[in-house]
Parts: sequence; C-alpha cells; structure tokens
Amino acid sequence: CQEILLEISLQGCGYACLIATVLQYYAKRQEEFQKIFGVPFTNEEGKTCFEELLIRFYCMTRTGEYGMTLAQMDERFERYCRHYGMEAELEMEYQITEDDFEENTYVLMVAKDFVMKDSGGKMIHVKEGHCVNVHRIVEPDTYNVYSHSLSCSKYVFIFAIS
Repeated sequence: CQEILLEISLQGCGYACLIATVLQYYAKRQEEFQKIFGVPFTNEEGKTCFEELLIRFYCMTRTGEYGMTLAQMDERFERYCRHYGMEAELEMEYQITEDDFEENTYVLMVAKDFVMKDSGGKMIHVKEGHCVNVHRIVEPDTYNVYSHSLSCSKYVFIFAIS
C-alpha cells in the first residue's frame, strides 16, 4: 500500500482530484456510497476512505506511463465510474467562470508553470503539469484550490498562471 501511495504522490494528482470529487459528491449520500463501494464513507476516526478509493482507482486504470493526459484522465474516470455503476461526464474548458460552480458540478484545473501559496504562506513554484480541485474564484486568475500531492492536502491559493 505505501509503495503505491508514494507512486501516486509523485504522479497521481489527476487520480487524487477525481477521487476527491467522488467523495465530495457522496458526502451527503453516505449510505448510497457504502452500497456502491462496499466500504463506509468514513472510518472510526471520521476520516474518509480517500486512500482506499485512490488506490483502487489507480490500480484499476494505470498503464505504467508517468502521469495522464487529459484524454486519458477522461477515459480512465469513465471506466472507473462504469465499473461502479455511476455516470459522470468530464467537460474540458479553457477558462473557469462562476457559472462553472453549479450544484453537482465539480471543477478541476490542470495547469503548469504557476505558483501556489499554502495556508502558511509558503510559496511553491510548480513547473510540471498539476491537477487541483477548485473551490472558488478569488479574483481573476486566482483560485482557492485543494492540492492532493504538493502541499499535503492543505488549502492553497493558485495565482500567476502562465
């Protein structure tokens, strides 16, 4: 398990964002979640089963290549959803607007060569492509996001996107 999690932490931001989206969707549907996935939404400590679902998704769909293209992300998530009898659709857009934050719509952003600032003020320059869950637009080109591998799952802000 730990070896797979290490591998995911180095290249699995897209996988992590998609699983975080699944958990976000089922947060208010925990009984349905348990029927579909066969595990409780949270454990005895109240933590979600994020790592378990992440490992399942990664192992079910990885191909041995480093990272994923957007097309691979779409195909792998559709395959994962079909396996569990869920329907999901990924739409690719080149600009995030307030209209993208509708009910049951979750926004992911893939970017490269940008700066993130964690909640403690630490600046992180990301040169490679990285996928994050977007929670809201703070101002043009500045987003409140959740990064699953670069900042140990802390809320961060993205700005200065090239």
